[in-house]
Amino acid sequence: MGIGNALPPELVRIIVEDASADRAALHALASTSRLFNAEATRLLYASMTDSEGTTHYKFLRKIQNNLELARLVRIYHLPANQNTQRGSLGRLLARCLPLMVNLEELAVPKIIWEDGIFPPQIVKKCPFYLKRFVWIPFSDDHGDARRFLECESNLTHLYWGPRDVPSLNEGALPNLISLGANAEVANQILHAQAITTFHYRLFRDSYYINFPSERQYAGDPELIASLLQREIPSLRTLSFDVVPTFILQPFREVELKFFRHVQVLYLLEARLQNFVNMAPYLRKFPALKELIATPQLPLTVARSAAIDSDVLQLFKVNPSLKQVSVLWENPRLYKQWILGCPQDQLVQLSEDWIFERPRPEEDIYFY
Repeated sequence: MGIGNALPPELVRIIVEDASADRAALHALASTSRLFNAEATRLLYASMTDSEGTTHYKFLRKIQNNLELARLVRIYHLPANQNTQRGSLGRLLARCLPLMVNLEELAVPKIIWEDGIFPPQIVKKCPFYLKRFVWIPFSDDHGDARRFLECESNLTHLYWGPRDVPSLNEGALPNLISLGANAEVANQILHAQAITTFHYRLFRDSYYINFPSERQYAGDPELIASLLQREIPSLRTLSFDVVPTFILQPFREVELKFFRHVQVLYLLEARLQNFVNMAPYLRKFPALKELIATPQLPLTVARSAAIDSDVLQLFKVNPSLKQVSVLWENPRLYKQWILGCPQDQLVQLSEDWIFERPRPEEDIYFY
């Protein structure tokens, strides 16, 4: 009897889950015993998020004739890069994706596929009951998009890349709690849902008028006004893919009902100076407690000391603000200021929010 078969199943599961981040280790555990094989296989096929098409091609080849493996897949992010081996990844995906009947999370990046097979043509035919969905490709086939979204009643997280979306019935997406979209899409989708998180896609709906500091909204101003004047009491977390000063400036505080209950604000702005320039506008977020910035060029020791006074100004203009965090050199660590005081120790923040807030220049996301 192998040692794995002599261990309690609960202990085997703990051992395997502890190695879940290391696929090589999972493959090794799978060959240890029948019990280890079952647990390791469950994790090996639960998720596929690699960006390389070749990796996906190998993965799909294994599940195309094995329905048990296909049923294990819970998370699938289509690759952003092509397959380099012989064989059509698009055609293989068309066969395998409908087999993932237990899929809960699906991401479709912006990519041109070979053989004329485009992900929207595949996804719209799949009988999914998703909880999380990211859709980046631009498509004019709004009829299919409407039918797909209205059938996904279990959807809780939606990130919609195109600039527009077909009109949905008011009862569509009743369980939605997190949305990533521009103003036009948000106005179409949001009805009575109690969303808690909104990622505002301003990057695609704006342009520079004075590079690199000033931007101008490129869409219909009435769409922004319609959204920002809506009050959503459940909304607690808000993020922008660019610093939103250019849309905040025209509105008085009493008009910005959309921001009234926001407690956590993320700024995915590439320029640190634009982040500190937010000070005059923070009073328009009366319930704000935490501000988090992830500049493309993270902080260094020298730059951190230089912005201490700027960060202190953020606290002065908004008395409700308790904490400011800015991405450090290490991509997983943040420099913090609490009640205006810089903290010596760097901290690691949860990155679950990244799912709802992809970086605009990538147009894909990573969990």
